[in-house]
Amino acid sequence: MSIVPDLIVVHEGVQLQCVVAEENEATKRKESSLQRIATAHGCSWAVRTRKQIRENSLLLDNLEHFRQAATVFVDDPLDSLRRDVEAVLTDKSSVSFNDLRRALAVPDKDSSLEAVLIRMQWAGRVHINLEEFRYDEAIVSRGALRTR
Repeated sequence: MSIVPDLIVVHEGVQLQCVVAEENEATKRKESSLQRIATAHGCSWAVRTRKQIRENSLLLDNLEHFRQAATVFVDDPLDSLRRDVEAVLTDKSSVSFNDLRRALAVPDKDSSLEAVLIRMQWAGRVHINLEEFRYDEAIVSRGALRTR
């Protein structure tokens, strides 16, 4: 069973949110399989459509911003910056996005930090609370993560 999402968000380490183009019969048939997989791994889950994302300006702004950052740095591994982020974020720490940017002295107009955080969240190395806060006010943490 597989589904190709536009975006997956791990919310507080326990919710997988798959964003799909539209909810149709094909995605509905896969929902029970997704639910079983999430339950087996101790996660809750949600499938969101583009329409649902577009109706929530906070989710839409965050998605657009992070997509742009990911695209700009798609060919750059940014390993040095990732190591710097890991040095600031110890195993149980949380920090606001803006404080992290200041601690690393990354200029406001430089989106490399966003690109690194996207990759780290995708790999399960950090959690970014993007449902409750705009990306620039979000809390980045390592303490509440679970392996997926």
